[in-house]
Amino acid sequence: MTQLKSKGFIVIALVVVVISSLALAQDPPSTIKIDRIENLYKASNFDHKGHVEVSDSCKTCHHTYKKGAGPVKPCFDCHKAEVDENNPEMIGYKGALHLQCMGCHKENGIDNSCVSCHEKK
Repeated sequence: MTQLKSKGFIVIALVVVVISSLALAQDPPSTIKIDRIENLYKASNFDHKGHVEVSDSCKTCHHTYKKGAGPVKPCFDCHKAEVDENNPEMIGYKGALHLQCMGCHKENGIDNSCVSCHEKK
């Protein structure tokens, strides 16, 4: 009976590994809806595919990305709406996006006006 249980465990473990591998192998989304500030602006449809095409790697934007380490975390998993008083060195969500996005746009001569990303309501 214990041999049967251990074989069952191995089969389940293999199924989990295969399913996880397939999930990780999926292509990233073409667009990402950014709607964290819909009270002020309409949601932005971020052209993820376009940014992937001009980037050297995922790590260009996703600074914590490690190849093969699982799905990429969205910014707000770490960068919260407000600065975390328990981790004051962690920049907030708005600051992280503006620093990352606007820094790259400035460096590459791309429009940095608010409405280039945020359409007013």
